[in-house]
Amino acid sequence: MKNKSVLIALFMFLAVLFLTTIGNSIVGYSIFDPSTTTLKEYPYPFIKNNGYNNLYIVIPEKSTLTEKQVSQNIAKSLQSTKPLPPKIIKPSEVQRFRNNNLILIGDACTNSLIAEILKTNKCTFNLRRSQGLIKLVQGKSSTLIISGYDLKSLEKSGRVISNYNSFPLRGTELSVEGNSQNLLSLTLKQR
Repeated sequence: MKNKSVLIALFMFLAVLFLTTIGNSIVGYSIFDPSTTTLKEYPYPFIKNNGYNNLYIVIPEKSTLTEKQVSQNIAKSLQSTKPLPPKIIKPSEVQRFRNNNLILIGDACTNSLIAEILKTNKCTFNLRRSQGLIKLVQGKSSTLIISGYDLKSLEKSGRVISNYNSFPLRGTELSVEGNSQNLLSLTLKQR
């Protein structure tokens, strides 16, 4: 009888230990403080428990082919276990999705939400020629900005995020440099 009680107590201890350490990552109940969340945790907070966490990808009202392609590539990279990719919308549709997590494509001059969130009208964010930008902004919800000095630079940032497992994402703001056609040549620097 005493051995049985010790065995049950040991089992309970190991079960609690498992659930508080390894189990959280398996069952998806890990808790991240939004104010300390960085790009290192990406695709969290946009993906949670293998599902979209109130996620919308926002492209400019008058988007270019490059902006559409970048948004579709990012959507496909997040699709993993879902039959459909996350919804791609325009800024005019965002009002009803205001408190959701957003991935914004473009710059402050083409995507009004970027200008509103960053409170700027500088189109290039003080980037150098051929430099891309990946910026995570935290608030009531999370916003990821994918931008660049020009469309080629935007494409670089989109390739990095679409292939997020291949890059050492960290911090909340990165610049992207290199050849957009060669994934291995892309380099990241914290800003």
